[in-house]
Amino acid sequence: PTTEPPPPTVTPVASVRITRGGADVGAGPVTLEIGQSVDLVAVPLSASGTTLTRPVAWKSDATGIATVDPTSGRVTAVAVGTTLLTATSDTRSSTVPVAVQGPLTVAIEGPGAGTVTGTGVNCTGAGAPGCNASYAPGTAVTLTATPD
Repeated sequence: PTTEPPPPTVTPVASVRITRGGADVGAGPVTLEIGQSVDLVAVPLSASGTTLTRPVAWKSDATGIATVDPTSGRVTAVAVGTTLLTATSDTRSSTVPVAVQGPLTVAIEGPGAGTVTGTGVNCTGAGAPGCNASYAPGTAVTLTATPD
């Protein structure tokens, strides 16, 4: 009589880690501008932290704010607001918030020049030293100009 070999052991998914460019996104948020896209990767892990090869399904809680490809994890910002993305493998999930920002419009009146970027303010002209500054995304900044 022959005996059947035991079935292979399947290691269960214990957690799912979400990364962007190889770096763990942690609690997020992932910040994008309208129309911008980014690739997120969900990595299923065993209880010991070993990477598992398992399918992952993505979803967005608000597709009117940001969409996510259900298999690739490519996120596209649609409108200003925030949403939560979920990556699920087997019965385990991880989430990351996504904040979508709109374009910034700046009107310059009078003499002088400068630029407002996604991370700060750069000034040129008289009085520029001490004017340049960087800010974290989402920081509210009020610019006040006075005549020389």
